[in-house]
Amino acid sequence: MALPDEATLSDTYGGPYTNERPVEDPTTELDASAASEALADIAAATRMVPRAWVKFLGLTYTAGSQSIPVDDHNATWGGSAGVEPVIVQTATGIYLITWPATVIDEILVTRTLNIRYPHEPVTIDTALSRGKVAAFTANTISLRTFDAAGAANSLNTIPIYCSWT
Repeated sequence: MALPDEATLSDTYGGPYTNERPVEDPTTELDASAASEALADIAAATRMVPRAWVKFLGLTYTAGSQSIPVDDHNATWGGSAGVEPVIVQTATGIYLITWPATVIDEILVTRTLNIRYPHEPVTIDTALSRGKVAAFTANTISLRTFDAAGAANSLNTIPIYCSWT
């Protein structure tokens, strides 16, 4: 099992481990307790680390479903163009980010995405604009963006970052 799936020490990695015999040379052999600790840390990280993030620039809304270019992105399964999320703006300050429903990881296993916790979006500007998560599904996040006064605003040219666990 690999990210974005969740792992446990026992179910995924078969631990905790015990030594079959005493470690004779710690420079060439790994004590089972050290392996158990490392794999427990890795398993714990699968429940906490961000799985994917995307950066895009706000764009003044014109009409319909307006396609928004991705400025940068990455994920635990890679950052190639084939797994880049798609972003559309459907009204002033309403963005829908869609990741693929499934991805293929580095060991060529197909993984199903499952957004469990979208992180609060970050905007980078001096005008105190902000973003909020309005809704999410297994592979989408709907954002609302606002100006400093709290009015819906597409935040034209302002970088917006969104990530999830």
